[in-house]
Amino acid sequence: VLCTGSKFYGGPPFSGAALISNNHAHELETMLATSDQFRRLVETSKLAEYFDAPLMSDMLPGVTKAIQQSREPTLSTVRAVCLRWTLALHEIERYHAIPQLQLDGIIREWVREVRKLITDLGTPCIQLICDKNGETVTSPGHSTPSTCSDDDTFMCHKSDLDKELDARYHPGKGDEVVNTIVSIALKHGEKNPTALTLNQYKLVHRLMAMDLRSFAPQVCQRSRLPPKCIERLLQTRCFMAQPVTIAKDRHIIRVAMSAAFSWECYEQERFFLQDVHGTVHPGIKASLEDDSILFEKLLLILENWQVFQE
Repeated sequence: VLCTGSKFYGGPPFSGAALISNNHAHELETMLATSDQFRRLVETSKLAEYFDAPLMSDMLPGVTKAIQQSREPTLSTVRAVCLRWTLALHEIERYHAIPQLQLDGIIREWVREVRKLITDLGTPCIQLICDKNGETVTSPGHSTPSTCSDDDTFMCHKSDLDKELDARYHPGKGDEVVNTIVSIALKHGEKNPTALTLNQYKLVHRLMAMDLRSFAPQVCQRSRLPPKCIERLLQTRCFMAQPVTIAKDRHIIRVAMSAAFSWECYEQERFFLQDVHGTVHPGIKASLEDDSILFEKLLLILENWQVFQE
């Protein structure tokens, strides 16, 4: 099993580890000890290009020796890998030190507030993917693929998510994992919006991370927003998860909560030392200001698609 300390946990890039079960470790060591052919295969393999001997577990002495036969360890490389993993491990341990009830409550609230933020945009260009079947949730006032009324659209399609969150938030009701990802489907164009292709999703992903102030004059001619507001949105670099394909010709892009953000919210909760029940969590409230900018920039790109295509 390969795991990473970057991505969700927010550790340095290329901070990862390979996990192997006791049974597989014993089998590997036995084969190295009893089969000269297998040992030579390992010694002449490219395994040493990925692992230096000092980085191997003490439970794998045979593998360690085989790697040493193929290449001497590079001290600078070993130190760099250990440093990256140590920093990542700090983030991992800090995240899992948060009491589970508080952690699940923070995640639950962020997901709900971000979903509300999207539906409040009132646009068919950004649509929530909520349930396990990949059904699209549309904003109030737009057509919906379900039998719900427009007023019920948001809550109706959230039911599956709530069931999953409740199972963890209220112990004893199940073993589902709390979701930290909000998936959205995108369309471009103000009139008769068209679903994006995978290459177009990739372009959106790249545009969101760029300073797009050079496009401000063209966008200002087409948008009703004040020029200063448009320039501020376009210059902001926003980082989202990469687009993925969920079915044939169906793609999505995602925003996700990070471990570092969870810890910041927990620290703010401890700092305030007060019951924040019934109000938006102070840490999440601050984050929603940044989330709002992200979705407004995203909408600006989608509604002015022709400008960015050219």
